[in-house]
Amino acid sequence: MSEVSKPIARLQQLLRSKPTHFQKSEIMDDYNFWIELRTKSRVWQIFIQDEYHDFSPDTPLMAIWLVFDALEEYKESEDFLVWCRGYGLDPSNSKLLQYYKSLGQTLAEIEKTYGTIDSWITPMEYQLRTGVIQELLDPKNQIKYE
Repeated sequence: MSEVSKPIARLQQLLRSKPTHFQKSEIMDDYNFWIELRTKSRVWQIFIQDEYHDFSPDTPLMAIWLVFDALEEYKESEDFLVWCRGYGLDPSNSKLLQYYKSLGQTLAEIEKTYGTIDSWITPMEYQLRTGVIQELLDPKNQIKYE
């Protein structure tokens, strides 16, 4: 059996220690949607941009990476307008503004659950579809819960 890369091993360990389920909850368009991130004790709605249509509840490694990437994008954005621009979203959308305003608390709660957010994989690796992205999608690397 081949060994997985360090980022994949870290995400696997995280998902093993904190059983997590993902479900698409509301679709905005082909690439933008909200997902429900659910642990044993908490549920959060997270906005995801998925240009390659990789999200699936059956690939929790990719799902958690997409969540962490979205939260890192929030942490790196100076304000709502910068965040919207980064995603190519309309800043006049009041639902997005409400969501953005709640992200600070959501981030704190998720970090309390998972620890400091670090996707360990860069957005550039995602865009270039490097080997580590293929590992995120590989069925043999996925975490299965009983």
